[in-house]
Amino acid sequence: MNVSMPWSLAGRLFKWIWGKITRLWLLKTYQKSHEYEASRHRLGARWEALGEYLEYSLRLSSPADHETVKSRVAFRAKEVLVDNVTLYFEASGHGIRYQQKIELVNLDQSVLIVYLDQIPEQELLEASERGIFFSITEIQFIQCVITISGGHQQQPFDSIRSYLTHNWLLNDKWVRRWEELWNCNAIEHAKTEMKHYWRWRLGEFKYFSLYIAGRESLPWHGILRKNLCKLLINHYIITIQFWIAIHSGRYILGDGKLELNQRRNRKVKPRKTSND
Repeated sequence: MNVSMPWSLAGRLFKWIWGKITRLWLLKTYQKSHEYEASRHRLGARWEALGEYLEYSLRLSSPADHETVKSRVAFRAKEVLVDNVTLYFEASGHGIRYQQKIELVNLDQSVLIVYLDQIPEQELLEASERGIFFSITEIQFIQCVITISGGHQQQPFDSIRSYLTHNWLLNDKWVRRWEELWNCNAIEHAKTEMKHYWRWRLGEFKYFSLYIAGRESLPWHGILRKNLCKLLINHYIITIQFWIAIHSGRYILGDGKLELNQRRNRKVKPRKTSND
């Protein structure tokens, strides 16, 4: 009796085991890289002027958010107290406009946060020969009416229309693992820093140049250094170096670079003993 191998079951088992191994090997570093990039775009990371007396910070949700994060906008007064603010936040994309009315009172230098419940998240709607289309491509505050302390009302105005570049998806380094989308910018930046280190350490422009046009006339040690440099900065070799450095415990991933693990490298001072 012939028993056929359940290849689909074996494939699922291998996929499950591989997922566990890669999660154990990669997860903590992926989390640090993702948090590094998320911190640069979180609410309050950047403030923009809105007229003469206000400034705002905007955080639009996207599929890259690991938690359920609603779009939010924060406001604060710049120098004087603001009694009343009425405005509309408008977002548009792919031929559709969205508006949400916002009314605020008693603004000072403390931060006031408004949830943009009527605005969808940034989402890739289509990527085809026709082009790349997102749910939101433009944002603007319109019909802004601001009344400062003392009853002085600023003339109604519209903010400058902002066009979203969507660098978070188009230009960043993303990897999908364990059913999550991870930003790997910090990892890629660290690898680039490692390449720069090897090129400097082995004496590029002193003994050789990797990208000089034409043929070079190099002494034997220049040829040796150049070939060694090419090997060490190879994409696959630099990736191996990076993960060995991380898992050795001697280095950790910092803000786009490898940093010494202070806990691991801190010297343990010997205990003092007293002789009676």
